Amino acid sequence: MGSTRTVLEQRGVFRMADELGFEAIALDELGASDWEKRQVESSHLDGVEALVEGGPAHGTRVDAGVVLAGTDRVAIDAVGVAILRYYGATNAVERGAIFEQQQIARAVELGLGVDAAARIELVTDRPESAAYADEIWQVLLQG
Repeated sequence: MGSTRTVLEQRGVFRMADELGFEAIALDELGASDWEKRQVESSHLDGVEALVEGGPAHGTRVDAGVVLAGTDRVAIDAVGVAILRYYGATNAVERGAIFEQQQIARAVELGLGVDAAARIELVTDRPESAAYADEIWQVLLQG
């Protein structure tokens, strides 16, 4: 999958960090004492690229061009499923309502986040991003 530092450099993350005033870290360069062990119930999705078939290292990729951030991991996962559906994901992701997906339904059952699409707010900073968010929102509400 490549060197994290190389990928961050190729994607311009370090340049962006300098411009916007945040620190970008290649996590695989951290030492053991730099990490804090936590129990995680969910996977992650940054959305810049997404695998709609196959995975985790190989498959059909799409350029989703988004970064998801939020305080609710269930909302992030639900929006991630909506994005995968928008780009034509595999049957396992396409079947059933988004909030009936096994991982999402279990997270809701455990009280880890929102329990319905209507409780999710998509926030963007540009008109073209808002148009994309509206399209994803429609998929989310249908699912």
